[in-house]
Amino acid sequence: MRPISILIPLLVVSCAFAQSSFPSPSERELDTQRESLSLVRLLIEELKSQDPSVAALKLGEILRKTARQSIYQVEERWEVHRQAKEALLAIPGHARYFVEYVAAAKARTKAAGVGSHDTERSRVFQTFKLLPSVEVVQALGEYLEDDTDEPPPVQPHQDYSTTPANSTLAADTLLALIENPPVQAHLLANRKADIETWKLWYAQVKAGTRTFKFKGDDKTYRLAGEVSASPEPPPTPPIAESPPPSPAENTPPATNGEPAVPRPPGLPLILSLAVLAAAGVGLLISKRKAKP
Repeated sequence: MRPISILIPLLVVSCAFAQSSFPSPSERELDTQRESLSLVRLLIEELKSQDPSVAALKLGEILRKTARQSIYQVEERWEVHRQAKEALLAIPGHARYFVEYVAAAKARTKAAGVGSHDTERSRVFQTFKLLPSVEVVQALGEYLEDDTDEPPPVQPHQDYSTTPANSTLAADTLLALIENPPVQAHLLANRKADIETWKLWYAQVKAGTRTFKFKGDDKTYRLAGEVSASPEPPPTPPIAESPPPSPAENTPPATNGEPAVPRPPGLPLILSLAVLAAAGVGLLISKRKAKP
């Protein structure tokens, strides 16, 4: 198997060849693209055993290139795209490596005192748009608070574009990833208001009071991961009938240390009836004596 150092130049050459032929490549050029994608497949397999901080960035590059029709016009690119995405998502902490990549580029620029790290920032957010994962959402949520790279206002007759702040790029990327986003339009005139709306959305997600879905994915997520399907609520238990009184309730308390003698149920009623009968007999006798 060819080493990565050989595969990458071959990949770049073949991609450049395909790009120069867009949009109507010949059969020979399409065959060249297929050969290039075959090499990319080998590269993906090699990257699975490489240092994850290096592998993540290279897989991100493959993800971006296979998504561009200006580079690949053959349908095989989508299968390679899927393989690169699966390999990248399988790397624990994959989003963190891209955040560190931007931070390192910014530090180099600051140390040099010249240039910018806009290219690195653009690459990362382009990759995030193609990478629906909880880790990416978390990274984008943190970037919503980052306005340190806000470009200067556009000058009259300015003939070049500038890369917006990370907060704007993060909101734009979330808009591309999230199903039913809180902001329905692309960031234009209401950019600052839209970013504030996204901040509120992410605060709810971070607090665990809001879930989200990715476009094209029916699963529901929180920052802790996929939300399992909610089970049906258990049936309401029937109201329990009052149990019959226990024998202890009919037993008078013990006295003088002697055990209490259980009293049969209904005894008070029998005594009451006996008293009433005796009273009736006594009344009848007194009436007979009263007659002359």
